[in-house]
Amino acid sequence: MKYYISKVDIRKGDGKKGEPAIVATERILTKPAPYKAAKEALRRYTNIGITNISICEHKTARYRKLMKAQRKKADEGSKKESKTSNDSRYCGGTK
Repeated sequence: MKYYISKVDIRKGDGKKGEPAIVATERILTKPAPYKAAKEALRRYTNIGITNISICEHKTARYRKLMKAQRKKADEGSKKESKTSNDSRYCGGTK
């Protein structure tokens, strides 16, 4: 059996955007590993001050769904950054 560490972020939803009152987002922090390794990772993350983390049993469908959502959100963020950073006016060159 394999396990992984995930972090759950909870925030108030924005009713104007059509979100529910409470929005929870789960992020995967580690890849699937044996329980002993996952428990050690949990201990290390807790010691450095990360909160709201837990050990989850690896179920392939759920893990893939979370990773897909994580990648999608990361891609959206990088597209926003690239739109502003590709503009030659902001490259620090001469005018």
